[in-house]
Amino acid sequence: MKKLAILATAITALSISIHPFATETGDFYKELADSKEIGTVQEYWTDELTTEIICGRGDSILVEKLIGVCVDNEGNGQIIDPANPDYDYISYTSVDGVSKGDIVLTVCIYMPGNDYEDDIVDRFDYIIDQQ
Repeated sequence: MKKLAILATAITALSISIHPFATETGDFYKELADSKEIGTVQEYWTDELTTEIICGRGDSILVEKLIGVCVDNEGNGQIIDPANPDYDYISYTSVDGVSKGDIVLTVCIYMPGNDYEDDIVDRFDYIIDQQ
C-alpha cells in the first residue's frame, strides 16, 4: 500500500511538471498548423477568395463562406458582395425551407489535393434570416 502511495505521488508530481511544457508545445503546434505556410485549413469569405488562392490550394482544405439572398421561390439566388460581380449567381434549390427574400450563409469545402477551381466536395447552407 505504501508503494502505491509513493507511485501515485510520483505520477502526480511528474504530470504537474510536464503539463506547462505540454501546453506550450500544444499551443506552438496549433499555431503552426493554423499558419498559411502549412495551410492545413484555410478559411475565406467569398470576396477575399481569388482564383489564384483556389487553384493554388495544394493539399490544404479550403473553406469558402458566402452570404446570399434567395431572389425567387424557385431557389435562384444572388451572392451578396461577390469578389467578381459577373459571378454572383447561386442556387438554393436544395436548401429545405428557403423562400424568396431569405438570407443564406453557404459554406463550401474544396477538395484538397488538386487545384480545380470548381471541385467542391461538400456544401452547407444555413438560412440566417427570413423575410
